[in-house]
Amino acid sequence: MNKTILLITILCIGCASVQTLSGGEKDQYPPKVLHVYPDSAALNSTDPTILFTFDEYIKTTKLSDLLIISPSQVASPTIAVKGKKLKITLNDSLLDNTTYTIQFNGSIIDNNEGNPLNSYTYLFSTGNYIDSLYYSGTVRDIQTNKPIANCNIHLYTNFNDSNILQGKPAYITRTDDAGNFRLGNLPLDSFQAVALLDNNKNLLLDEDDLVSLNTIIYPTESNDTLYLFPNENVSKHKPKLLKSSPGIYKIGNNRHLANSTLFLSINNTPIEFYLSPSKDTIIAYYTPLQDTSNIQIIIDSDTTLLQKITTISNLSYTPQLSVTKLIDHIHLSSKTPIDSIDQTKITPYLDSIATTLTQLNSTPTDVHFSADPIPNRLVLLNGAITDVFGKKSVADTFILTPTHLTSTNLKLQINVTDTTNLILQLFRGDKLIKQKLTSNSQLFNFNHLLAGDYRCLIITDKNSNGIWDTGNTLISKSPEKIQITASFELRENWDKELIINVE
Repeated sequence: MNKTILLITILCIGCASVQTLSGGEKDQYPPKVLHVYPDSAALNSTDPTILFTFDEYIKTTKLSDLLIISPSQVASPTIAVKGKKLKITLNDSLLDNTTYTIQFNGSIIDNNEGNPLNSYTYLFSTGNYIDSLYYSGTVRDIQTNKPIANCNIHLYTNFNDSNILQGKPAYITRTDDAGNFRLGNLPLDSFQAVALLDNNKNLLLDEDDLVSLNTIIYPTESNDTLYLFPNENVSKHKPKLLKSSPGIYKIGNNRHLANSTLFLSINNTPIEFYLSPSKDTIIAYYTPLQDTSNIQIIIDSDTTLLQKITTISNLSYTPQLSVTKLIDHIHLSSKTPIDSIDQTKITPYLDSIATTLTQLNSTPTDVHFSADPIPNRLVLLNGAITDVFGKKSVADTFILTPTHLTSTNLKLQINVTDTTNLILQLFRGDKLIKQKLTSNSQLFNFNHLLAGDYRCLIITDKNSNGIWDTGNTLISKSPEKIQITASFELRENWDKELIINVE
């Protein structure tokens, strides 16, 4: 009987399956505050040290970026973590009759999984009541109308346009992923409010930060919309030479030149030039007769001397050409300025049949030809193009791919109520497709457009310089107004008509 029992036991053990021990389900929950001293919402509190006890082991992350204490602290707080406890000591003297708030914003995470504690706010008052007013709203980019996440909202108690350059705000919060903000537990007072996309987290306006205009606010239940823009660059002009091909001079500047008086000379000879579409780069063509080009650029009252050295005798290259087949003509472009064209060495072909070209117009680096019919191949013999340094192009054959013409057209009626100059910009996605200037109600026809999602910008060009001018929060100067349409779809081979009433 005993032997039978033993045999059954052995068989049962032999049939058992081998399985990996499970550690349980993954923790997906943030740390939870079990206890805090002094209690949240405590009144008449004078203790600068707050002790938090959590339900699990914790650690801190990105405290300088995420932890927000209001009113702002001049001296950084002392923060210590031990096991499940967090101690914060405020090193500034506590203000009388003031409500303080501490927002973790994900700066506290659990020790194992790194789950952040986001939506938790601790508050206390040094007086006998808790301030309950708030300021809320949305922050958007003025050039796109898109909401801005992680943007600072600063409140100052003294009204000075240069606050954003000088020190910490009295109160601060940040926008959420949808660009919304809410700054609560504010006293019954007025504040100067400004939004700042603070790239280096120093709470001050720097050159590359986006900022809103200063505005005086009273905490209410209404929402504000703050628009961010790049603050106007008013620093001294700093032109510099940019890399370019021989015979082409590109001079970039640290800010746009649309409103400036300009003069350019090379080796004491005045030179004609033009500005790039962004109007922050001067482009000129000049054939040096000596290796050193002494360049003088006068921008308003600022004079800058630059020097470009081109060892003419050592220039060794062949002109680089490109050819593009457009809707009704051929576009030939050279990397270096063109001196002469020998059309007897340029032959267009439609399949195997030679056709003819007629030169339409040219710039120092570009030539446009008409052809009927439009060829699908362009053959250049040696020396068809000679540039200003006497370099001749080599023989080449360019295959001209057919241009895909759509019958997708847009009729855009712009209605205005005054004669203010306007800039109309048509975008496909984030790419600028067309730009037009107008000061009257007008119908614009845009033909042969690609299918896609489009939007229009209408810029009020107050100073008539043909570009959008930003604002300056330091002198309360508003940026030029931008009206942005909702996105609309253009389908292949469809026509669309839109009306924009300029506000």
